[in-house]
Amino acid sequence: MNKIFNINDVRTPLDYRKEGRAHIFPTQGSLLHFIQSNRELLIATKAIIKPTGRILINAKEFDRVLFEIGSWKLDGVLCV
Repeated sequence: MNKIFNINDVRTPLDYRKEGRAHIFPTQGSLLHFIQSNRELLIATKAIIKPTGRILINAKEFDRVLFEIGSWKLDGVLCV
């Protein structure tokens, strides 16, 4: 799947967390743990990219995937 996204939606993990998401990810470590735990899905959906070797977050797609994963956990599809 070839997704097109706006480069203005791309953030570093630190900036992503600072921009109104600290209530979801209270620490930088919690965000990085979420990324590691869901790495394959985040890469497949282009929610995270590594064009220069460091992780960047496609904020709109990451938010969408975050809510999707959260709803799976509520529905019992994913076990934590």
